[in-house]
Amino acid sequence: FMQLLEGPAWSVDDRFAAIARDPRHGEVKSLVREDIERRRFDGWSMAYRSLDDSDIAAEEGFSPFLTDGVDFPRSFDRTSAAWLLKWFRDRELHDR
Repeated sequence: FMQLLEGPAWSVDDRFAAIARDPRHGEVKSLVREDIERRRFDGWSMAYRSLDDSDIAAEEGFSPFLTDGVDFPRSFDRTSAAWLLKWFRDRELHDR
């Protein structure tokens, strides 16, 4: 599982610490940390619901991030976060 956190440093630190303390999570690691001028994923939210393929296209907020046809804007393209997200997208996903 990978998660990208954005916001003021104090807020990111607080949220990361809460995730690391949660007994449901193991081997929590910070892979990239960088200062940015503005949020790259402003307005995104998190939730989980089991969907079948017919539900996905109609789901509000669905991101086709893991498909090949989605690219990042040029301003984001050369950042560490972009590299990491592209690396993740290019990996084969396996059920655990």
